[in-house]
Amino acid sequence: MKEPLDAPLKHKRPMRFLKERIVPMKKDHIDWLREQLAQFEKEFAQAEAVVQRLQPTISNLKGAIEALVGSSDYNGTKSIKKKNATPFKIRTLKRNPDFESSSTIAAAKQILDASSKPIHHDDLTKAIFQIANDSDFARAKRALTSQLSAGAHRHHFKALGNGLYERAEG
Repeated sequence: MKEPLDAPLKHKRPMRFLKERIVPMKKDHIDWLREQLAQFEKEFAQAEAVVQRLQPTISNLKGAIEALVGSSDYNGTKSIKKKNATPFKIRTLKRNPDFESSSTIAAAKQILDASSKPIHHDDLTKAIFQIANDSDFARAKRALTSQLSAGAHRHHFKALGNGLYERAEG
């Protein structure tokens, strides 16, 4: 005959078994849970960093698409525009008149060849581009930095580190 569900449990093994086997297993399980928590918190922090890094790019691309498509959004469906909304405008960087017709690398090479000492990339940026505000400076600096890296790799000039460049020898 079966015992009723509300009957007290009868231990078939002594309490020593519980202390020796179950308690360490519980501690191991708690340690495993803590490791899992730490791993997922780390992955979550990395995912948040990726979201923050990509958010400006996504906003910029949406604005560019809307500017090109007009009154419809990037999915092709009509969107409601605000009456006082300013349209997204693609801004191009203007060059100083001395370098309008030359490539960025050629302009940097020309400036570095004329100088007897190394020049910082901030100074090269100001010399090559017409800078109206901090935003334009940041855009121009990013554009120039990648070009300077490519020019140094092709031995047009030398990268000295910490943003300094000098003319190539020879």
